[in-house]
Amino acid sequence: MQLFSVEYWNSVPDNTFWAWCVGALAAGAGGLYWFLRSVQRARTISDVPTSRIRSAPQGYVELIGTGRALQGPPIVSPLSGQHCLWYSYQIDERSSYGNSGERGWKTIERATSDALFSIEDGTGFCIVDPEGAQVIPHVDRRWYGNSREPLTGLRIRRGRYRFREQRLEQDWPLYAIGEFRTLGIPIPDNGVEVAALLRELKRDPQRMKAFDRDGDGQVDKGEWELARYWANREVRRRAVEDAPPEAHSLLSRGSAQRAYILSGKSEDELVRRYRLHALAGLAALLAGLPMAIWMLLARFAA
Repeated sequence: MQLFSVEYWNSVPDNTFWAWCVGALAAGAGGLYWFLRSVQRARTISDVPTSRIRSAPQGYVELIGTGRALQGPPIVSPLSGQHCLWYSYQIDERSSYGNSGERGWKTIERATSDALFSIEDGTGFCIVDPEGAQVIPHVDRRWYGNSREPLTGLRIRRGRYRFREQRLEQDWPLYAIGEFRTLGIPIPDNGVEVAALLRELKRDPQRMKAFDRDGDGQVDKGEWELARYWANREVRRRAVEDAPPEAHSLLSRGSAQRAYILSGKSEDELVRRYRLHALAGLAALLAGLPMAIWMLLARFAA
């Protein structure tokens, strides 16, 4: 083959040579990155144990459950009009480009939803923030049409417009791995609730006796500070108990650099997927890097 001929690489113009060389190096570097990234993600998914939402620790966790919509305005995919948890879409238009008039595809519109939804596993709810996540959807559709409207003038293979829509569906199984944290319950700074509870305490002599540590029938300054401390903790306890369960936890990308994945595929399917990606990256590395080295040697060491 010409690509493995020393004479060929010595005869091609410089711009052609360097274009091929840079391309081979890029393929090798990209393959290395893809290989390492995919191996790391497959290992992470395999190693992190599945947590139950009610007892999940703070930090990096894996959750498996069912995706649910939150109360409020529904999330609707603009292309199909389907209700969902998450969507991403892209519209391409066939157009001419360059002096040769070659035809290709130009992206004219794309968008990805960032609305919150939740995951339920039978022990509780966890709010999911999809921003920054790698999403493997339940539904991934591609179609063509002769109209800018996505559901009119449909064609199977040809058309002026090309549409793609990805969705995470409501009430379907959902796999998630990311940063889990319990949300704080805000307490007003003016202490209105604390003051009201202390007034209530003053009107109940029997309860006030609990803070009269020396038994002299009076609550002195130090004992009153103890009562204030108790009132603060009681207000916080009541706030947590009265808050809706789904507001207690959040799954998000967080500040860590670890993988944040939301997937319509199961854990086993994801591990197989990333292992196949790792093999593809390794193939690109083993093809691109030796090719670049061969080209440089053929050109400059012959």
